[in-house]
Amino acid sequence: LYLLDSQFREPTSLTASIRGGVRLLFLLPVRFEPATRHERFFVDSVRVATLTVVAVALTHLVASVVGTPGHDAQRRIVAGILERHGRTGLAHFHLLDDKNWVISDDHEAFVGYTVVGTSAVALGEPVGAPGSRDQAVRRFLELCALNAWTPVFHQVTGAGCETLAAHGLRVLKIGEEAVVDLASFTLDGRDRKQLRSAVRRCERAGYRIVDLPHPLDDAHLARLAEVSDAWLASGGHRERTFTLGRFDPGYLRETPVVAVVDDAGTVWAFANLLPPYRGRDASFDLMRRRPDAANGVMEFLFVSLIERFRRDGYSGMNLGLAPLSGAGTGD
Repeated sequence: LYLLDSQFREPTSLTASIRGGVRLLFLLPVRFEPATRHERFFVDSVRVATLTVVAVALTHLVASVVGTPGHDAQRRIVAGILERHGRTGLAHFHLLDDKNWVISDDHEAFVGYTVVGTSAVALGEPVGAPGSRDQAVRRFLELCALNAWTPVFHQVTGAGCETLAAHGLRVLKIGEEAVVDLASFTLDGRDRKQLRSAVRRCERAGYRIVDLPHPLDDAHLARLAEVSDAWLASGGHRERTFTLGRFDPGYLRETPVVAVVDDAGTVWAFANLLPPYRGRDASFDLMRRRPDAANGVMEFLFVSLIERFRRDGYSGMNLGLAPLSGAGTGD
């Protein structure tokens, strides 16, 4: 600006030029009025260049804050690792669209995570081949250090705790997984009286369990959406993420769905079944019902799933985290 003083309508000093240059860089108005089209082009080009730098910087900043987006190629790598090494009830939730992934160089292990405030919360422990999990953890911790995130691993198994402790992380027990022992489960006994009554009540109402077509077509999705919308509207329910899925057509088409229907074909409740991968415990995710369904419909669905999983040869049915169970016991 100082060297191009003759190109402006009014003369300028070195101090005024420095001040004007700073204002230009911050996209603020300046008092310089170009006298030629060349100088007008120069001033406009500085503004355009500044905007470009800001746009590029914001792009990198957003990527730094939210992590690397889970692109389809990465998701396919993660899905392959889960097929080979997934064992816990959380495995399938790594594929939900709220996750980012840090993948080892050999594509044999990963850490799935999401950023919450200033913390990067990983879902469970690193998943993958034993020789690759340590590298996935190191890369995740390096990413956290780069972005000043606090690394957190949520719902880690005993074996996972040992792996992470070797990297300097501390263990805090927040609960235990609730797993139904399918081999010993029975409806007999005084303590199961209410459960037996709920099942019989639903059977008298004409309810039965059916497998919906897999993958779901639009008509069946619409029927399930009615149930889900009614469930969300009652009792203050809301959609959750991270360790649970949400009602999403794409997600539901990926998993088998079991429904409670009556003789008219009305869907009164449903649950989607999650793949166990290499695990021995079966699990489900969404479990929703109509508010006006017969009392006990969820118990009816619950017992039906137990019988189904037992027939399929699973050893347990994973009900997810029981918060604070066993916490403070020193186990």
